Amino acid sequence: MKFPSITSIFQAVQRVARRFPIPVLVSLVATTSMLAFIHHLDGPKEDTMSWLLKIWMVGQIGLSLTLGVSLFGEATQLRPAVKLGSFALALGLLGWYYYTAYHWEDLGEKQMIQYVGLVLSAHLWVSFAPYLNRFSVQHFWEYNKQLLSVFVTGMFYSLVLWLGLSAGILATVELFQLDISVRTYAYLFVFLTGVVNTFFFLNYVPERFELEPEVISDKGVELFCKYFLIPITSLYFLILYAFSAKILLTWTLPRGWVSALVIGFASLGIFTWLLNYKLGRTSTKGIFQPYARWFWPVMLPMIVLLFVGLGRRISDYGFTPPLVIGVGVGIWLTLTALYFVISRTDNIKFVPASLLLFVLLSLYGPLSMFSISQRSQEAELAELLAPSGRWKAGQALPSDSLVSAEVHNRAYSILQFLTKYRDFKSEKPSWLAQMPDSLLVGKDRYMPEQILNWMQLKVQEGEDENRNSVLRVENPIADLQIPAGFSSFFEVNLVRGEQELENIDSSEVQLRFKIDSSGSGLLLVQYLGGQENQVERWDFQTLLQGWDSDKEKGKLDPNTMVLVLGDNFDACLVPREIWFGKESGVLQLEQVSGFVFLRKK
Repeated sequence: MKFPSITSIFQAVQRVARRFPIPVLVSLVATTSMLAFIHHLDGPKEDTMSWLLKIWMVGQIGLSLTLGVSLFGEATQLRPAVKLGSFALALGLLGWYYYTAYHWEDLGEKQMIQYVGLVLSAHLWVSFAPYLNRFSVQHFWEYNKQLLSVFVTGMFYSLVLWLGLSAGILATVELFQLDISVRTYAYLFVFLTGVVNTFFFLNYVPERFELEPEVISDKGVELFCKYFLIPITSLYFLILYAFSAKILLTWTLPRGWVSALVIGFASLGIFTWLLNYKLGRTSTKGIFQPYARWFWPVMLPMIVLLFVGLGRRISDYGFTPPLVIGVGVGIWLTLTALYFVISRTDNIKFVPASLLLFVLLSLYGPLSMFSISQRSQEAELAELLAPSGRWKAGQALPSDSLVSAEVHNRAYSILQFLTKYRDFKSEKPSWLAQMPDSLLVGKDRYMPEQILNWMQLKVQEGEDENRNSVLRVENPIADLQIPAGFSSFFEVNLVRGEQELENIDSSEVQLRFKIDSSGSGLLLVQYLGGQENQVERWDFQTLLQGWDSDKEKGKLDPNTMVLVLGDNFDACLVPREIWFGKESGVLQLEQVSGFVFLRKK
């Protein structure tokens, strides 16, 4: 392979800039904003620079969106005015998203799901944008095969180049004792992936859309499918069908995780089926034709298994965003499977086009995962609160009637979910119209306690011991200071009955933080050869009594630090969230998250 000259590289850059001026501009703006953001990290202006990160995030969507518009314009030979209007619409949508999207410090799970979904949608758009007209399915397959090949090659080259240059910079710094910021490696990575890789990819985007097959890459696809993808997919198939046989024999409903396994099987299987599409039609030997012919009929029973697993979870918890997504995927898989089983054309353009529509419907509008799950949980909340007089005519109301611990805990869980996916401060739900705005204080994730206190939701006498309570820190300290005498600290997220592995000052000594089985304290256990030996135990009964007296507040002071002494180690707990309850009148620690500082004696 001939190494490109400076002249040929310069000509390629010019060619890409002339062909894709808007995508190139979007990429350069996004990369520049990320470089500027890295420059301000750990600086005095870091907290005010989130808009730079926001530009970069929008740019990741914009690059694919505008590239798809460019390719669609080339394939359909749009008039310049129409093409310019299409770019204006695309840039207008990006601007709207920039001004309506949350700032980095406010990004929650909902916003990240929507962002990832939009990035996926933009990539799907590129995959079929030039083929919304007369071009054949064979050309469509060849086009996407070449795009995938160029993308993987470009990312590999960029990564290798970054590792090589980083090693060179590190060697120079060490040998000549130079003072170079560690940010240099981040600058280099962003530049290579944002500029070099982008130009490399755009340079090899096909200029013609009636493509001739590439013999070398076709051989690579054949080997990859034959010796890797099809065997792995077949193994998935055997596992799921064996599990289905077990369900029929034992007549027991599957656990929730089977849905994830079916979706994983479907994702890998569809990717394999698409990559194998050409071989399934042209190869007369091997497993290519049987796989292409039988994949979708084999998928249909697995889709039934998916709905059975989801149905069990929905009956227990109602609709939540993951369950709505699971149902949506099941519906999309059903329609896609029926299309390819019944249709004689096997138009694979249907896959990315329908998936793009499904993703957008799942993210926004009345059919989105958030809207459906919100309506489901609000309906369940109304059913829970109506018997106690706390829900009438679609409105939540305060009442002095007592409820069972089960109702209290379920209501708290629903409110915790609702406030997780909705900012009650800026978007107060209609069913909370009776609640004074003056009570809506604090961030949205601390709202459940405030709503429960306003409704006066209290547990019946004698059942209070079964009620779980939670205390949270509303405004965590950004910079943790290690207490005097404590040399190390660890972030923990512990659940009673589970354990968390940590390394303590030595790669040879492994210790586990655990909540003890009685829920009365915290353990430090040494783990060697599959055996656990208790190293330290800190009793929390006195602490639990103090927390129990503060449970109605629902929050902890941000400066809370709990010192507990032991025989071998002293610990200082900086809690972020504490869950505890009662059983037979005894307080028990259920969950704790935060930081543990250790001091070895």
